[in-house]
Amino acid sequence: MIYIRKKKTPVFLRECQSDPFITFKNLRGIDKKQLRESLCDEQNGLCAYCMKRIRPTESGMKVEHLDPQSHNAGNDLDYNNLLAVCYGNTSDASREHTCDTCKGDRELHISPLRPDIESMIQYRRNGLIAASDKLPDHTKTEVNTDLNEILNLNHKDLQNNRKAVLEGYLIALSRRKEKGKLPDSFWKAEETRYKSGERRTEEYKGIILDYIGKKLRRGKH
Repeated sequence: MIYIRKKKTPVFLRECQSDPFITFKNLRGIDKKQLRESLCDEQNGLCAYCMKRIRPTESGMKVEHLDPQSHNAGNDLDYNNLLAVCYGNTSDASREHTCDTCKGDRELHISPLRPDIESMIQYRRNGLIAASDKLPDHTKTEVNTDLNEILNLNHKDLQNNRKAVLEGYLIALSRRKEKGKLPDSFWKAEETRYKSGERRTEEYKGIILDYIGKKLRRGKH
């Protein structure tokens, strides 16, 4: 999970919002299509929670209400409350559910819309995601509950996929090192590549950005 910077509400959605008879449930097919495309593009084709690759089609993603509709029905067309997410193993047993499918109508303490979200979580080399050690104990408990129980982001498949992505990155990185050190400029350029450059659509890139961030903070290359 990394920070998602929301863009302006698309024109077509503003028009829908101005009609009191239009709700999320009765959006026209063409409007739903445009909404999926807008959200998916905004998120570089990655699920807002697990960062699995998604597609802007009816079968390729779902539209998630961060603040559940059951808690705030009047918020159902608020673009700032909408995210693109994967199907989260919808067809499997409930213990296999992840992301929005696991979350349901529960509220989160964390959110990919928080500018500080990346400082609230950390990744292990084995692919596990957890609350940052720097958080106060009560906040750490809340964040870990969100990650493990509400979103199930440490599902074995997600953990293994993140681990594989990091291992592949480290292998590629080892070929570029000179005398065991790389300058800050390299890590800053890497961060840009994964946030807004050619690697912005990389699946599970949160674990790579976490690794790069640690390098930048520690200054040990």
